[in-house]
Amino acid sequence: MVEFVSAQVLLSILLWAALVVYGFSSLWWIIETFVLSCGWKPDSTGAWGLDDIQVRILTIDAESVVQQTVNAIPEGLTDVRVIAEANIAIHGATVHVVPDEFTCDATNKGRAVEWARRDVDCNKEYVLYLDEDTLVTDFTGLQDADFIQFTEKPIYTGSRLTYL
Repeated sequence: MVEFVSAQVLLSILLWAALVVYGFSSLWWIIETFVLSCGWKPDSTGAWGLDDIQVRILTIDAESVVQQTVNAIPEGLTDVRVIAEANIAIHGATVHVVPDEFTCDATNKGRAVEWARRDVDCNKEYVLYLDEDTLVTDFTGLQDADFIQFTEKPIYTGSRLTYL
Protein backbone atom coordinates (compact mmCIF):
# COMPACT_ATOMS: atom_id res chain seq x y z
CA MET A 1 0.00 0.00 0.00
CA VAL A 2 2.85 2.38 0.82
CA GLU A 3 4.51 1.80 -2.56
CA PHE A 4 1.27 2.57 -4.43
CA VAL A 5 0.78 5.85 -2.56
CA SER A 6 4.37 6.81 -3.25
CA ALA A 7 3.89 6.20 -6.97
CA GLN A 8 0.74 8.35 -6.94
CA VAL A 9 2.52 11.16 -5.11
CA LEU A 10 5.48 10.97 -7.48
CA LEU A 11 3.18 11.06 -10.52
CA SER A 12 1.25 13.97 -9.03
CA ILE A 13 4.45 15.94 -8.41
CA LEU A 14 5.66 15.21 -11.94
CA LEU A 15 2.38 16.37 -13.54
CA TRP A 16 2.22 19.54 -11.41
CA ALA A 17 5.83 20.35 -12.32
CA ALA A 18 5.04 19.93 -16.02
CA LEU A 19 2.00 22.18 -15.62
CA VAL A 20 4.07 24.87 -13.87
CA VAL A 21 6.77 24.78 -16.57
CA TYR A 22 4.18 24.98 -19.35
CA GLY A 23 2.26 27.73 -17.54
CA PHE A 24 5.43 29.77 -17.01
CA SER A 25 6.45 29.48 -20.67
CA SER A 26 2.94 30.51 -21.77
CA LEU A 27 2.96 33.47 -19.39
CA TRP A 28 6.40 34.52 -20.62
CA TRP A 29 5.19 34.35 -24.23
CA ILE A 30 2.26 36.64 -23.37
CA ILE A 31 4.62 39.10 -21.67
CA GLU A 32 6.97 39.11 -24.69
CA THR A 33 4.12 39.45 -27.16
CA PHE A 34 2.05 42.15 -25.52
CA VAL A 35 4.29 43.98 -23.03
CA LEU A 36 7.88 43.88 -24.31
CA SER A 37 6.91 44.40 -27.96
CA CYS A 38 4.80 47.48 -27.25
CA GLY A 39 5.77 50.19 -29.74
CA TRP A 40 7.93 47.88 -31.89
CA LYS A 41 7.60 48.28 -35.65
CA PRO A 42 9.36 46.21 -38.32
CA ASP A 43 12.16 47.92 -40.21
CA SER A 44 10.90 48.11 -43.77
CA THR A 45 13.94 50.06 -45.00
CA GLY A 46 16.19 47.00 -44.86
CA ALA A 47 14.28 44.87 -47.38
CA TRP A 48 16.24 42.98 -50.01
CA GLY A 49 14.81 42.95 -53.51
CA LEU A 50 14.34 40.03 -55.84
CA ASP A 51 17.65 40.76 -57.59
CA ASP A 52 19.48 39.94 -54.31
CA ILE A 53 18.13 36.37 -54.11
CA GLN A 54 19.27 33.11 -55.70
CA VAL A 55 16.57 30.42 -55.80
CA ARG A 56 17.56 26.77 -55.39
CA ILE A 57 14.91 24.12 -55.95
CA LEU A 58 15.61 20.69 -54.49
CA THR A 59 14.37 17.55 -56.21
CA ILE A 60 15.24 13.96 -56.93
CA ASP A 61 14.03 13.83 -60.53
CA ALA A 62 10.43 15.16 -60.67
CA GLU A 63 10.81 17.08 -63.92
CA SER A 64 7.16 18.10 -64.50
CA VAL A 65 6.64 19.16 -60.88
CA VAL A 66 9.84 21.23 -60.86
CA GLN A 67 8.85 22.88 -64.14
CA GLN A 68 5.58 24.05 -62.55
CA THR A 69 7.56 25.47 -59.61
CA VAL A 70 9.96 27.31 -61.92
CA ASN A 71 7.03 28.67 -63.96
CA ALA A 72 5.45 30.08 -60.76
CA ILE A 73 8.58 31.99 -59.69
CA PRO A 74 8.17 35.79 -60.03
CA GLU A 75 9.86 37.47 -63.00
CA GLY A 76 12.31 39.41 -60.80
CA LEU A 77 13.99 36.22 -59.57
CA THR A 78 16.37 35.60 -62.44
CA ASP A 79 18.98 33.35 -60.79
CA VAL A 80 17.10 30.04 -60.51
CA ARG A 81 19.00 26.80 -59.90
CA VAL A 82 17.66 23.25 -59.65
CA ILE A 83 19.64 20.87 -57.46
CA ALA A 84 18.74 17.35 -58.59
CA GLU A 85 19.87 13.79 -58.05
CA ALA A 86 19.41 12.98 -61.76
CA ASN A 87 19.83 15.03 -64.94
CA ILE A 88 16.55 16.70 -65.90
CA ALA A 89 15.66 19.41 -68.44
CA ILE A 90 14.03 22.48 -66.92
CA HIS A 91 13.22 25.57 -68.99
CA GLY A 92 14.11 28.80 -67.17
CA ALA A 93 16.56 27.34 -64.67
CA THR A 94 20.10 26.01 -64.48
CA VAL A 95 20.18 22.36 -63.44
CA HIS A 96 22.98 21.07 -61.20
CA VAL A 97 23.26 17.33 -60.56
CA VAL A 98 24.66 16.07 -57.27
CA PRO A 99 27.50 13.66 -58.12
CA ASP A 100 27.07 10.08 -56.96
CA GLU A 101 30.53 10.10 -55.41
CA PHE A 102 29.75 13.08 -53.14
CA THR A 103 29.52 11.96 -49.52
CA CYS A 104 28.71 13.75 -46.29
CA ASP A 105 26.91 13.04 -43.01
CA ALA A 106 23.60 14.39 -44.35
CA THR A 107 21.22 12.18 -46.32
CA ASN A 108 18.51 12.71 -48.94
CA LYS A 109 17.80 16.41 -49.64
CA GLY A 110 20.17 17.43 -46.85
CA ARG A 111 22.96 15.84 -48.88
CA ALA A 112 21.90 17.89 -51.91
CA VAL A 113 21.81 21.09 -49.84
CA GLU A 114 25.32 20.41 -48.53
CA TRP A 115 26.68 19.72 -52.01
CA ALA A 116 25.06 22.89 -53.38
CA ARG A 117 26.42 24.91 -50.47
CA ARG A 118 29.94 23.77 -51.30
CA ASP A 119 29.91 23.62 -55.10
CA VAL A 120 27.26 25.92 -56.60
CA ASP A 121 28.47 29.51 -56.98
CA CYS A 122 26.34 32.28 -55.53
CA ASN A 123 27.00 36.00 -55.71
CA LYS A 124 23.66 36.99 -54.16
CA GLU A 125 22.96 38.12 -50.60
CA TYR A 126 20.35 35.40 -49.95
CA VAL A 127 19.75 31.83 -51.07
CA LEU A 128 16.10 30.78 -51.10
CA TYR A 129 15.71 27.00 -50.92
CA LEU A 130 12.42 25.64 -52.22
CA ASP A 131 10.99 22.16 -52.34
CA GLU A 132 10.12 20.77 -55.75
CA ASP A 133 6.38 21.38 -55.32
CA THR A 134 6.43 24.90 -53.83
CA LEU A 135 4.48 27.54 -55.71
CA VAL A 136 5.74 31.04 -54.93
CA THR A 137 3.04 33.73 -54.95
CA ASP A 138 3.05 37.40 -53.90
CA PHE A 139 6.79 37.46 -53.27
CA THR A 140 8.46 40.88 -53.47
CA GLY A 141 11.63 40.47 -51.41
CA LEU A 142 13.04 39.67 -47.99
CA GLN A 143 13.41 41.57 -44.76
CA ASP A 144 16.87 42.18 -43.33
CA ALA A 145 17.22 39.07 -41.14
CA ASP A 146 19.48 36.04 -40.83
CA PHE A 147 16.75 33.38 -41.05
CA ILE A 148 13.36 33.82 -42.68
CA GLN A 149 10.66 31.16 -42.70
CA PHE A 150 7.60 31.17 -44.92
CA THR A 151 4.29 29.48 -44.33
CA GLU A 152 2.94 27.29 -47.07
CA LYS A 153 -0.76 27.42 -47.74
CA PRO A 154 -2.59 24.44 -49.20
CA ILE A 155 -3.86 24.74 -52.76
CA TYR A 156 -7.03 23.01 -53.83
CA THR A 157 -6.12 20.64 -56.65
CA GLY A 158 -9.44 18.81 -57.07
CA SER A 159 -9.27 16.43 -54.11
CA ARG A 160 -10.84 17.56 -50.86
CA LEU A 161 -9.09 14.77 -48.96
CA THR A 162 -5.59 15.88 -49.94
CA TYR A 163 -6.53 19.55 -49.47
CA LEU A 164 -7.65 18.92 -45.90
